[in-house]
Amino acid sequence: MVHLSRNSMKVLDLSTGVGIVSQMDFRGVAGHTCGVDPDPRVESNPYLDEGKVAFGESLPYPNARFDMVFADNVLEHLAEPKKVFAEVARVLRPGGYFSRRR
Repeated sequence: MVHLSRNSMKVLDLSTGVGIVSQMDFRGVAGHTCGVDPDPRVESNPYLDEGKVAFGESLPYPNARFDMVFADNVLEHLAEPKKVFAEVARVLRPGGYFSRRR
C-alpha cells in the first residue's frame, strides 16, 4: 500500500478536458496534477500543473509515474478499453490507485 501525504501525490486525470469544471481542480490537494486529453486546449487547462495532448491508449509518461489515475465520465467513451487499462496499469506506481466516476 502506498503511504503518501496528499501534497506529495502525483495524479493523472485521464481525458481531463479543457478546465471548465472547477470541481476538477486538484492543484494544492495533490503534489502534482497532470492531465491528458485529445483536445489541444488541455495544454492550457488552468487546473493542471501539466497538460499533454494524448489518448488513453498511449499515455506519454514513463512507467510507475503516478500514485493515482482517475477518469471522470470517460470509460463509456473508450474505443479500446483494454489498451487504456493496460496503459493506466503501466503508469501507476506499485500500490497506486485507479478511480473512476460515471
